[in-house]
Amino acid sequence: MGNNFHGIVEALKASLNWRLILRYGLVLVVYLFVLLLIALLIFGPAIWIVVTPLLEKLPLVQENPLVILEMIAFFFQSLPFIIAVLLIAVIVFCILTTLWESLIEGTELSIASNFFSIGKISFLDAWHAAKQKMFPIFKAKLVVGVLLFILYIVIMLPVILSAINLFSSMPSLPELLLQGTNSPFLMQMSALSDFQGSMSLLYSAITLFLTPFLLLIVPSILFENLGAISGLKRAWHLSKNNYLRNLVFIILIGLVEIMIMVVAMIVILALLFISVAPMLAFGIVAMIVGLIIVVILFLLMIFWVMAYHSLAIVKFYEFASSNVGVPAKQPQPTKPAPEKKPVDFF
Repeated sequence: MGNNFHGIVEALKASLNWRLILRYGLVLVVYLFVLLLIALLIFGPAIWIVVTPLLEKLPLVQENPLVILEMIAFFFQSLPFIIAVLLIAVIVFCILTTLWESLIEGTELSIASNFFSIGKISFLDAWHAAKQKMFPIFKAKLVVGVLLFILYIVIMLPVILSAINLFSSMPSLPELLLQGTNSPFLMQMSALSDFQGSMSLLYSAITLFLTPFLLLIVPSILFENLGAISGLKRAWHLSKNNYLRNLVFIILIGLVEIMIMVVAMIVILALLFISVAPMLAFGIVAMIVGLIIVVILFLLMIFWVMAYHSLAIVKFYEFASSNVGVPAKQPQPTKPAPEKKPVDFF
């Protein structure tokens, strides 16, 4: 158990670096900005395609109110097309988001690994290293995502079949109103809801037990320069050896993250409580300044948790590799070209 704590304590100590924390803040800002841009580019045109025919008829409503009925009829007639457009938009958004997250996750781990190995914090170097393995990570994430989706469908299949059977014998609305809360249909619905909750809990438990494998996929591909399938095999090999120790390590990582958030929130709330009197005494300006300080501290807490999480995952990869008697490999830091030396912010 001492070895378990050693890597976690190292990650926690290393996370107490303001330049590292700000660097992960930069990663989060870039991630959210591009994610918002992707959402606008995907869902904007999709919604425009769906809404435009209705907007064209809207000016006619003042002249003829019956146009509203025509618009409603048109909407239901076009419902299959609308569902198809939105479904395609969701699929494209999920694919692009997964690709973008593959690059971001690789960047986060590269920053953490470089910080441990050479004490260097460079967003651009980490970005370049992650970009080289972005597509293998993306492919591995797709494979795992499809397998987890299939697992979810298999687990929820009894719930789906029960729901189909229940709604096929659904009584009419007047009958439901007459039966009231003692309706057999409502009682069966309540039982089905409890059953669905139990199946969801089962799925969550299975994914929890798979967590060591899931968290080792990206480090294996990134640090050992593997392809998607080879990375999945390597992650499975690392996770299944001394599985319980790996699971304990992951649980400890989660507990420390919770501890960080609890301590940070206590500090923030304490500062907010202490500053209430000055805020009331100095008016609205002091209140605005106080709220800005609270928001900044809250964001720093998020950045800190991100930094610790990435550092801890690197240590977990090293720990899992040591369990199989193979030293963990670290990615070689990217050397920028002399004439285009990247500017290291912060």
